[in-house]
Amino acid sequence: GEHAQALPPLHEALRLDDRYAVTHLTLGECYLRLNRLDESLRHLNLAQSYEDQVTFAPNDPLKVKALIRLFQGHAHEARGDLEEAVRRYEASASIQVGEVDPLGPLSAVLRRLGRKEEARKALERASERSPGNPHHPFNLGVMALEAGDLEGAQRLFIQATERGDGLPQAFLNLGFIHKKRGEFDRAEEMYRRAAQQMEDATEAYANLGHLYLPLKRYDEAAEAFREAREKN
Repeated sequence: GEHAQALPPLHEALRLDDRYAVTHLTLGECYLRLNRLDESLRHLNLAQSYEDQVTFAPNDPLKVKALIRLFQGHAHEARGDLEEAVRRYEASASIQVGEVDPLGPLSAVLRRLGRKEEARKALERASERSPGNPHHPFNLGVMALEAGDLEGAQRLFIQATERGDGLPQAFLNLGFIHKKRGEFDRAEEMYRRAAQQMEDATEAYANLGHLYLPLKRYDEAAEAFREAREKN
């Protein structure tokens, strides 16, 4: 909606000054959101060619440069050109602007390429740069869980619940860890905390139901599954 509506005034601005990097950057982002990837990259590449202008006032020139490369990375990733996306994300990360986070997307692409150790290191860098962001420790926790490191995963999921506004999905994974260890009371507590905090609590109640069944708590299991159906 709003991205399509923004195109006419942006093209009008371009007619007034077709060498202003910020206009090309904004057009590149709009076309990216509209999945018009060729047009997005054309404007982002033009923005990069004009990025050494003296001023972008009131825009931070370093932020402009970092965003150009971040959006180029998104566009190349959407086209399936993952190696080029990695290069663009790494270029954005090298500029080190706090409000721009290319390391999370970089990690995701590296995982798709099977480069798990590089992906983990990218997430660790992202977590250090953005200590209030709960998604980075959560994703690191998922990687630790996949590697069978329950202790490390637990520590990271707890971090995810404590950072910023918290990430209630982390309680689901904490519940899974406690269930795997046979700590059923703690697992129940984690699933209930997830159910209280998640907008869509379907999965939390379903997990509670599956927790209760082998414990022969059939009435509670039935109630949990009813809650899951109602929340779905």
